[in-house]
Amino acid sequence: MDYNLFNSFSEQAQKMFKPVSDINRLMVDNIQMVTDFQLTTLKTYADLQLQQLKSATEIRDPDSLQHYVKGQMDFMTKVNQQMVEDGKTLTDMGQRFRDQMQQILAEEGTAKSAPKAQAKAV
Repeated sequence: MDYNLFNSFSEQAQKMFKPVSDINRLMVDNIQMVTDFQLTTLKTYADLQLQQLKSATEIRDPDSLQHYVKGQMDFMTKVNQQMVEDGKTLTDMGQRFRDQMQQILAEEGTAKSAPKAQAKAV
């Protein structure tokens, strides 16, 4: 009898803590994914900026200045495109996180409503 009581308590505890565990795992995975994204993005923008600094050091005369200024437009276009891509990536990450969180919560809601439905049927 004590063994059955212990097993019952253990099963109930696992069911109760499963959503919390799933949410915690999702949060950690999401933090890791966002951190990786931020580090990659930081490197991308740092590399772009370093290219600009190197280009600026090559200014020696009016012609090279004119070439540098023309290159600024290309640089701004690259930065703008990169920002749009990064925004889309971040939005996608947020939507995936939201969908996974809703799935966990829906599963928990389904698990809680199943015993109530069985009790009403009896």
